[in-house]
Amino acid sequence: MPSRLPAFLVTTCLPAMLPGAGQVVMIRQVLSSGLRTARGTIAGLLALIEEQARSPRPPMPCGSRRPP
Repeated sequence: MPSRLPAFLVTTCLPAMLPGAGQVVMIRQVLSSGLRTARGTIAGLLALIEEQARSPRPPMPCGSRRPP
């Protein structure tokens, strides 16, 4: 039995249990590369969230679709 099988099973089951993709990426980074890399991932995710919050899209009329 491979020695990394438990870590593999945990990282494959986490996406089903966690509410967001960002958390899955963070957990994966901690398990694979350590806490320092995970902190960089967290900083990047927070910067992305802040950027999206600063430039909100105007509300769309009911029934219309946003352009890609």
